[in-house]
Amino acid sequence: MATISVILDKRYKHKDDTFSIAIRITNKNKTRYKPVGFAVKDNQFRDSLSNWVTRHPDAVYINALIEDQRSNIVAKLTKLQLEKRPFDFNYLLSDIPANGHTIGEILTHISEVKDSEDEVSQANRHLSLKRQVIACLGADMCLNDVGMEHVQKIVAYFRSGDPENGYIPNRPNTVNRKLRYLSDAYTAATKMWPKEIQPNNPFKLVKVKREKGRKIKLTWAQVQAMETMQLDGMMDLSRDMYLYAFYAQGMRFENVLTMKREALANLSIDYRMNKGRDLRSIEVHPKLKRIIDKYRNSGGPYLFPLLKKECKTKRELYYAKDEANYNVNFYLKRIGQLLGLTQPLTFHTSRHTYAHLAKKSGVDPWVIKDSLGHTTFATTEEYLNSLDDDDINSAVTPVYYK
Repeated sequence: MATISVILDKRYKHKDDTFSIAIRITNKNKTRYKPVGFAVKDNQFRDSLSNWVTRHPDAVYINALIEDQRSNIVAKLTKLQLEKRPFDFNYLLSDIPANGHTIGEILTHISEVKDSEDEVSQANRHLSLKRQVIACLGADMCLNDVGMEHVQKIVAYFRSGDPENGYIPNRPNTVNRKLRYLSDAYTAATKMWPKEIQPNNPFKLVKVKREKGRKIKLTWAQVQAMETMQLDGMMDLSRDMYLYAFYAQGMRFENVLTMKREALANLSIDYRMNKGRDLRSIEVHPKLKRIIDKYRNSGGPYLFPLLKKECKTKRELYYAKDEANYNVNFYLKRIGQLLGLTQPLTFHTSRHTYAHLAKKSGVDPWVIKDSLGHTTFATTEEYLNSLDDDDINSAVTPVYYK
């Protein structure tokens, strides 16, 4: 049987001769402590069922706050027992309120599930979302208490960002994505706790208009200029990885980074896409062969010598890929400046460039979709949704000379 009591924690004495007040939880010979945020002297504290602090100018205020925290822990312990859930120190010691499951709780649960499935990116994304929502609302909130006004506040927070906590302003499409994650999390909560969570999903009440921005892509002339640049070191490697992705039909960064030599048959590149998991076999044409031959004997576990050791798990790969992507994009930005680009050149633009130039060459959009590995044609349409201004101008300008 678990016991909960308020104690003066005398394990550590402060310089002003005070001791911290803590709530002690004991269960099956295991004890954990939750500091309440106040410290008093030995003669200002007494063991009792209430009014623990005496002879202190803020005694009434401190006792009230202690009781709030103690009663919340008691209520959570009762909740565990009523729901026949296992005893959980972390739950009791957390700041989660006892009167219902919270946004933070369901996001943490989803993160743990994703983590157990080695979906590290999704796990970290949900934990980050949890931190942002709690920072926005000032505290974790019960799902049943979330209304439209809270969702609107969260959307405004995403849009404006929070520099003090390291969150940059988000564009409408990113806000939409985060809102969709929260909506999916709420739906998951209604399935996990159907008797508690209201079925009306508040995250579906607020709509954010998607933004159709022009994607950065290179022209054939810029691709050829990049090929002929005299570069060395990481600049050279970053350029070659970018061109390899472009000539391999917009191959994603993870696949380029972890491309093994045994996947490079005489006439094709055989690999499984990291998204969608489709098997691809890409013809090795002269442009690709030149890059492959350059790095065929470079050493290391992969074709491109960016990672010094092989990633054995998805977790290893996630963190290695994140660092590698940052480094490559750093040098691509400098290459973009040499090309005269006004916006930063990133690795992902190799996919935009491939899709754009394939379209200009007359390739069927559905073929482009399959080559990029998109699951829906709508995603491909976003890549191909507009012509460049120079295409429009070349088509329209002759009107003025008739």
